[in-house]
Amino acid sequence: MEGSVPRFPRYPLIGVPQHVMQRGNNLQPTFFAADDFRYYLECLKEAATNLTPISLFRGQRSGCPLHLGGIRQ
Repeated sequence: MEGSVPRFPRYPLIGVPQHVMQRGNNLQPTFFAADDFRYYLECLKEAATNLTPISLFRGQRSGCPLHLGGIRQ
């Protein structure tokens, strides 16, 4: 994409609250049906439990972006 700037790598901060935002490309919707969102939450729960030790403490779905708060342990 012309004019785009690459992002710096993100490093996990153990024990520090993190804000994560999930959104579609160009602010397009990410979830098109309630089943899409439920499946996303199931995958997120599995990943937080089995793959990466993280405690999710906040979530908000307001239109396009999904906001999550969590602490990596």
